[in-house]
Amino acid sequence: MKSKLHENFLRVKKRIETELQKSNRLANSVKLLAVSKRHRKESIRELYELGQRYFGENYAQELVDKVSSLSDLNISWAFIGQLQSNKIKKIVAHASEIQSVTNLKEAQLINKYSLGFKKKDYPIYICVKLFPEKNKKGVAAEDLAALRQEILTSCPNLALQGVMAIPPPIATLDIHPQSMIPIAYTQFYELAKETGEGRMSIGMSNDLEEAIRAGSHVVRIGSALFGPRED
Repeated sequence: MKSKLHENFLRVKKRIETELQKSNRLANSVKLLAVSKRHRKESIRELYELGQRYFGENYAQELVDKVSSLSDLNISWAFIGQLQSNKIKKIVAHASEIQSVTNLKEAQLINKYSLGFKKKDYPIYICVKLFPEKNKKGVAAEDLAALRQEILTSCPNLALQGVMAIPPPIATLDIHPQSMIPIAYTQFYELAKETGEGRMSIGMSNDLEEAIRAGSHVVRIGSALFGPRED
């Protein structure tokens, strides 16, 4: 008998597969990032045994604790939370990539520490936002080009992947009547195309289909996999 987590994992994988087919995209063109913040290490281990290798954390100390406790597993850890300068060294030491860069200082610190840890071509995404949401950090669309150029010029050890975003709830967004893609997601995609490797990380439990339809390369799934967080 399958566990609830196993059933959730199969359901999410099926949702991704189905939308890729509908959108005429290649089968492996989207990576599933399992967002494990505030979830038990035993659940991470179970998902790993089911084949999941890519996990995301939002808090530096929780990342450190989980990397240490699960060091026997070959996990690729992504940091997706807000960055604090005094914790960047710790994050770089334990994470395989950072998706939440919002300014040049953060990028320069990541560049410095990745060199120190001999992590060549360390992957980062720039976190962008299109709307003035006070509770979210991110680079405004009009400031992205300048930051992108500054990073490319002054951070030679970083591998700029593209953009990450946490859009507003999909019910609040305008949807293109023909493509059925939120117009904001199309704008994110255009920004991503001009940034580094052109990759886009959007899409969570409630909007992964729309994100894939819009061209996202990474979907960050928490509750649809793990259930409610253990706050």
